[in-house]
Amino acid sequence: MSGGTVVFRCDASPSIGGGHVARCLGYADAFAAAGHRVLFAISPETIACAPGLDRSAHARLTLAAADEPLAQVLEARGAGTADVLVLDLFGSGRREETAARPAARRLVVVDDMHDRPHACDVLVNTSASATPSQYAGLVPEGCRLLLGPGYAPLAPAFAALREATLKRRETTAPVARVLVGFGLTDPVDATSVALEALRPIAPPQVDVVIGAQAPHLARVRATCAGWATLHVDTAEMPRLMAEADLAIGAAGSTAWERCCLGLPSVAIAIVDNQQGIAAALERAGAATVFGDLRDVTVERLRAAIASLLAEPTRRIDMARAAAAMCDGIGARRLVEVLAA
Repeated sequence: MSGGTVVFRCDASPSIGGGHVARCLGYADAFAAAGHRVLFAISPETIACAPGLDRSAHARLTLAAADEPLAQVLEARGAGTADVLVLDLFGSGRREETAARPAARRLVVVDDMHDRPHACDVLVNTSASATPSQYAGLVPEGCRLLLGPGYAPLAPAFAALREATLKRRETTAPVARVLVGFGLTDPVDATSVALEALRPIAPPQVDVVIGAQAPHLARVRATCAGWATLHVDTAEMPRLMAEADLAIGAAGSTAWERCCLGLPSVAIAIVDNQQGIAAALERAGAATVFGDLRDVTVERLRAAIASLLAEPTRRIDMARAAAAMCDGIGARRLVEVLAA
C-alpha cells in the first residue's frame, strides 16, 4: 500500500472519554507521514470531547448516526472504497465489523478486551498482557495479531523527547513537579481524589490535565485554585510529561506515553478495560498500581505518593522499567505491517 486512503472510525464522548480518538490520531499521524491520505469518520459529539482531532490537519466527516453505513457515506462523499479502515469503537465486534467491511479493502480493529468475536484482517491490542491464545476462536483464520505496547500509537513528539528525558530521569534529585491526569473526561472524578491526596505533600509544581467536556471540571478547577496549574484541552502533553518527575493517572493508553518517557507514576485502573495494563505495569515494576478505583482511598493514595516522593532510587528503577515497556514508535510499526 503506497499513498492509499486510510479511514479511521472512532468516537469520543463524556462517558467513554477521548482515548479511542487519541490513539487513532497517533496511528493517523504515522500514516500521513508515510504519504497516505487520512480521513476520520466520527459522531457529532466527538470533536467537543477530542480537541486533538480539531487541532490536527486530518480530513474528517461527521456521521448523521453512529450506525450509518460507512461504505455508503464514503461513496456519497466521493471518497470511494478506502485501502484501510481502522475501527476503534467501544464494544464493537463481528457484527459491526462485518457491516463496515465493504468500506475498505482491509479492516484493522483496535481492541482492548479480547471478549468477543471479530471479522478483521488485522487486530491490534496494545496491552502488555495480550497473548495470541486469548484470541483463539475470536478472529478469522489468517487474521494478523499485533499485540503489546510495541504497537502503542504515541504522537511523534514522545519519541522525539525520549532520549533526553530518560537521561534526566537518572538522578536522585527531589521531585519538583507532579503531573495529574485521568483522561479528557475523567467521568469518575479520580482527579479530585488524587488532588485531595496530593495537596498536603505536594512539591512546588503540580500540573493537572483534563478536557473541557469533563463532567467534573468545575470541581477540579475549584480544587486547583491557588496551588495547582490546570491545563484544559492541552496540546502540550509530551512536554508536560517530559518535565514532570512523577505522575498520578489512569492505567489507560496514556500509561504508554508515561512509559515512553520513563515517568514514574501511581497508576489507577478507573475502568475495567484498564485492568490488563495495570497488571502489566505492576509486574514490570513500572508504576505503583491500584488495580481498581474502588480500592482507592485518599489515605492509601497519599501513602503511595509519599513513598515515591521519599525514595529517589526507587523512582530511578521505576523509570527504567517503564521505559523498557514502550519505545514510542508503535504507530510506525503498524504502517510498516500494512505496507509489507
